[in-house]
Amino acid sequence: MAYRKFDTGTWQDPWFEDLGPKEKLAFIYLWTNEICNPAGIYEISEKRIKFELGYGIDTISTALKGKVEWY
Repeated sequence: MAYRKFDTGTWQDPWFEDLGPKEKLAFIYLWTNEICNPAGIYEISEKRIKFELGYGIDTISTALKGKVEWY
């Protein structure tokens, strides 16, 4: 299991404050996901995201634009 620090100041970030609950969960999930490398880059399927979060990229991609890049 990898250990990642999560900046507690994230909760006061104006961008983060404007996100809905699903988008906040998705951002934290992507930041702390075990397959994420130290540079924040990883390969993950939409199927896995849907399984682990309960919703897919289509629900969160617009809200996370500018912070998360999808390829």
